[in-house]
Amino acid sequence: TVETALLHLDSRTTAALICCPGPYKKLSCLPVLLQLWTMSLRAVDDVKESVRGAAAGLLRALRGISLRCMDLQQTSAADVASCCAIVLPLLAGSQGIGSSVGDVRAVAADVLCTGIKTGGPAQVLPVLPVVVPVLLEALSGLEDARLNYVEQHAEAVGIDAERLAAARLAAARSSSISEALESAARSLTGPAAVELAPGLAALIRRGVGLNTKVGTARFIKGLASRLGQDLKPAAPQLLKPLLSAIRNENSGAVKRTYAGAAAAIAVRSVSDKRQDKFIADAVSSYGAVAMPIEPYILQQQPQQGAVANPDATPMSVDESFAADDASRQAGGLLLRELLRESGDTFSKHASQVLPVAFLATHDESSSVSSAWSAVWSEGCPSEPAALRLHTAELAGLIA
Repeated sequence: TVETALLHLDSRTTAALICCPGPYKKLSCLPVLLQLWTMSLRAVDDVKESVRGAAAGLLRALRGISLRCMDLQQTSAADVASCCAIVLPLLAGSQGIGSSVGDVRAVAADVLCTGIKTGGPAQVLPVLPVVVPVLLEALSGLEDARLNYVEQHAEAVGIDAERLAAARLAAARSSSISEALESAARSLTGPAAVELAPGLAALIRRGVGLNTKVGTARFIKGLASRLGQDLKPAAPQLLKPLLSAIRNENSGAVKRTYAGAAAAIAVRSVSDKRQDKFIADAVSSYGAVAMPIEPYILQQQPQQGAVANPDATPMSVDESFAADDASRQAGGLLLRELLRESGDTFSKHASQVLPVAFLATHDESSSVSSAWSAVWSEGCPSEPAALRLHTAELAGLIA
């Protein structure tokens, strides 16, 4: 058969036979493409040097053929979709980007990234739930392993860990993998994003590496911003691991990006009732709860311009609730990101948030006070006016 003949040809002859015009112009490479890729990926790690050399040549030829087949400007939409369905899942597996051979990983990453960008949204959409988690893992997997060692010993060698993390993240954002992920995010629809959600949640729970964790959070935030309520069915599945990871993560950069992703979901992809609970949980993480205490009564008239808050809910600190530093910091980070995501949403709950934020700015833990200080400073345009407006709530907290 033609397929058997192709599998026994060398790489140059195979490429020429598949691509040349003339008597072979009606020959389609798609029926044998999967076999050719499987053979070349297997043979490139052969014990014989001659076999490895021939397989490397075939691999380069297959790369060029596959990229042309996945380019809408050179191939029909139907053939692009067929080629994407054949090549991308294979290269996203253990034989491709998960291979122990460096050259194979490089070729697989190149074909995956380029194919996603040139294949067209409708053509690549069916394979994105499989490919996107693999690319997110590759953000850290393809990074130089020595950087992880340097990060772990940054203090010992006199390197600022935060600056090192920022440099690594900046490099990752300018990579071809990040560009492919941005293209994939633009191609995803609501149902496809819901199908992808379990893979993203798994990466939040068990993802390894700074770039993978931050990349996953940014990808989720982008989905929430673009899809809005279309992401609602997957919101609980994504919010739960994000909220847990904020408390358990050690890296400040990762905490902040997780908080940003959670806030974007809370603002754009959940119901009003769930949004209220999100904010209430963030406030209560500091130990502040609504309690029926007697409101504080001003003995003098408020200054001109101060407006009493008719909806003030007296609050106090529940001393029986001993929140740890990580939980108290997480609440501040979540509310700060929610404020930056939607000022209108924050304003609706200002009387609930700002009194606790003011109290938390004086927390003994620097990480906690820093997170809540941002909420207080960014949430109230004028500190004196905010103190007058929320006097009743503050009195309850301090009492």
